[in-house]
Amino acid sequence: MKGLTDIPGIRVGHISDYDAITGCTAILCERGAVGGVDIRGSASGTQEIDTLSPYHVDPQLHAILLAGGSAFGLEAASGVRRYLAQRGVGYLFGGQHIPIVPAAILFDLGIGKSNIHPGLAMGEAAAAAATIDAVKEGCVGAAPAPPWARCSA
Repeated sequence: MKGLTDIPGIRVGHISDYDAITGCTAILCERGAVGGVDIRGSASGTQEIDTLSPYHVDPQLHAILLAGGSAFGLEAASGVRRYLAQRGVGYLFGGQHIPIVPAAILFDLGIGKSNIHPGLAMGEAAAAAATIDAVKEGCVGAAPAPPWARCSA
């Protein structure tokens, strides 16, 4: 079992900054997929979540991004969009591809360097790192841990 990548067409990539204790995880479904969402908590941070609604004009999405950095980490979704658009993934309009990339963030500012967050470059790197290999679990991507924490991958 490889986890999420057992599903044909799904690739997962992680980028971790263990010095700042933040990172992001990109889940790519370049041929499109139908998603859904259940938001919990009183301080959620999301972007393009309405695209997951069954009432949205088109139910297809091309990637999902999970990032640290609190609200600042939402910028990393732009990197995933750029990566996919450069590869011709997304809805073609006006000569360009527009990938749909819903994103959600984690509040990790209190455990690392609160002035360093995932951004466009980190999101693009996570998308570029996406593979069909078994999904790494533990302290990677959007969930790196402090150096003193015990993690297993």
